[in-house]
Amino acid sequence: MALQASAPPADQESGDRIELVSRDSNTAKSESETSSGQDEGIVYIHGARFRLICTAIAIVMFLVNLEVPVVITSLVAITNDLHGFDNVGWVVSSYLLGYVGVIVICAKFSDIFGRKLIFLSSIVFFIIFSAACSAADTLVQLIIFRAFQGIGGGGCWSLATIIVVELVPPEQYAKFVANISITNALALLLGPIVGGAITSNATWRWIFIIKFEFPI
Repeated sequence: MALQASAPPADQESGDRIELVSRDSNTAKSESETSSGQDEGIVYIHGARFRLICTAIAIVMFLVNLEVPVVITSLVAITNDLHGFDNVGWVVSSYLLGYVGVIVICAKFSDIFGRKLIFLSSIVFFIIFSAACSAADTLVQLIIFRAFQGIGGGGCWSLATIIVVELVPPEQYAKFVANISITNALALLLGPIVGGAITSNATWRWIFIIKFEFPI
C-alpha cells in the first residue's frame, strides 16, 4: 500500500517564515548598529581649520591640473627660445609619465608614513621643480625637470583625492567632492587662456614661475 506524505501544517510554515524574517532583521539591525558605532568613533574637522584645509586642497588641485593645458598652449614659444621642436612632445609626455607613475605609490606611502608628510613632501617637490623648469636653458633640461615636476604633481593629486574623502562623513561625499571638483574644471578651462596671455605678453618662463610663487 502506497504511503502518502503529509504536508506540514500551514501554521508551521507561517511560523518558520516569521522566524526567518525576524532573524534577518535582527542581523541587519546589529550590523547597522556596529557600523554606526564605528562612525561615532571618527571625529571630523570643523570650523576654520576645515576651511583652511579645503582651500589648500583646492589651490593644489587647481595648479596641478592647470599644468598640462597651460604648457601645451606655450609650446611654440618654448621651442622658439630653446629650439628642439622635434622633441617638443616630451615636454608634456615627461610630465604625464612622472604624474601617472607615482599616484598609487604615494597613496601607499601615505598609509605608512601619514597623509600630512607625503602631501607636504609632494607640494615641495612640485614647487622646487616648477622653479627648475622656469630656469631651464635647454629643451633636454626642461624635459627632465618636467618629469620630476610630474612626480610632485602626481603625489599632490593622489593625496588631495584621498584627503577629500576623509574630511567629511560618507553622506556628504557627493556634495563635497563636487564642490572641490569645480577647481579641476576651472583649471582645464583657464589653462589655455592663461598660457596664451602669458606667452603673448611676457616670457614663457612665467607659466612655471606662477606655480611656485602662488603656493608660497
